[in-house]
Amino acid sequence: MRRGHIKLNVPNLQFDAATGEYRISHHVSPKGYYKGAQVVKKSDDNANA
Repeated sequence: MRRGHIKLNVPNLQFDAATGEYRISHHVSPKGYYKGAQVVKKSDDNANA
């Protein structure tokens, strides 16, 4: 049987110097940074409650 396609894929991670964490390439970090610039501002929904 040919099972050459059954393997684990390693995600393409890059170190983000702005946040100091690893992130998937071509994705926004959880803190809202992309290529060292903040592109998404997180709003605090609990402050308005």
